[in-house]
Amino acid sequence: MSSTTSAAKSILPGYVSPCHQFLKLATNKGGLYESGDHSDLLVRSQDGREFRVHKCIVASKSGFFKGACRGGFKAQSGVIEVEEDGEVMDALFRHIYEAPIEWLPTGADTNDVLSEKATVQTLLLTKKLRAASEKACDHYPAPARAVLTDVHSILSPDWVAVQVWLS
Repeated sequence: MSSTTSAAKSILPGYVSPCHQFLKLATNKGGLYESGDHSDLLVRSQDGREFRVHKCIVASKSGFFKGACRGGFKAQSGVIEVEEDGEVMDALFRHIYEAPIEWLPTGADTNDVLSEKATVQTLLLTKKLRAASEKACDHYPAPARAVLTDVHSILSPDWVAVQVWLS
């Protein structure tokens, strides 16, 4: 019996079962975003920044991308152009892919760490994210709003308090 098993291993060197592939994907979505490996969708921001993302991931987390990938958009050609700048889209994709957002505080951060994270740059990005979210609510038709209303979940209550304190 063991000879059959070892024979199977030698016949299929490097074989990784679909179950193991799925587990690797599920636990390393952030790495997948960083690398862009196997991406099937290009999102181009207003400032020309390009993001290589995966339809199955972004469509499962965002109503906007779900609609865009179904049809009626350039997504059929594998390209979506959005009105937001690259910084906003990067933060949104990091949230969708559960990739680290270094400037985002956690509940375990001390006041010193929060002070370090609360820079002018992060304050400006937070303001951009809020403006994009508000614009989505006012500007986009209901099905498309989800692309930016997810931004509110990026900003933790602690971080919002720090930003309000700074402004």
